[in-house]
Amino acid sequence: MILLRRAGLPLVALVVASLVSPAFAETSDGSCPVPTDAGAATLASDVDAIASAAARARVESAMAKLDAQRNGEFGEYYADGVRVEGCWANPAGNKLTDLQKAFYCSMPLEFRLCNTVALLTTKGKPVDERYAGYLACQQRVDAAFGGTGRFRYDDEINSVYKELYLAQDSGLSGSDQAAIIAAARPKSSGRPFPVLLHGIVNSLGREAVDRAAPDLATMFREARAAGLDE
Repeated sequence: MILLRRAGLPLVALVVASLVSPAFAETSDGSCPVPTDAGAATLASDVDAIASAAARARVESAMAKLDAQRNGEFGEYYADGVRVEGCWANPAGNKLTDLQKAFYCSMPLEFRLCNTVALLTTKGKPVDERYAGYLACQQRVDAAFGGTGRFRYDDEINSVYKELYLAQDSGLSGSDQAAIIAAARPKSSGRPFPVLLHGIVNSLGREAVDRAAPDLATMFREARAAGLDE
């Protein structure tokens, strides 16, 4: 039931699942049906599948918004694939699950630079404290790019980030996780991480000049000092 609420499903989903699953057996006296062992297991499986499908839709929707931001007005800095491939290849990312990496690497590098420092400096802290660092980075990165709100993320992206990346409780089935990971994983060019990092550094320097965003270079230096590429 908790998964249903978090996934945004009404409780009627449970009722629907019970109607299409042989979970209840009629009683001889016509009173309320009682669950059968096999039926109860089927019902539980159906409810889990419904919750996972809804959770997957939310994750994919959030990632699609981030993809659109990354490949829209900032697309010229991502066209060569170095920034996303570098995120997946970064040895520091070995601490993450592939699902976490899929979501995190969908975020624009401009935001990840700040947020990586927030994550590293609040490691081991309560989820709410780490989440506060994430929100603070939205304000800082948005200010670095003129304060237009482009880096102030909506409730869907924020909640998916908190559940998947901080609370580590996605509500996704194994198959739904695998589908999200497969769709997000970039095709490897075979370039080692130091080569990818060199390309990232060059593109960040160009972007900082193009966008008149000197704090972008500052955030990169802070991220490397905090262990971004270790």
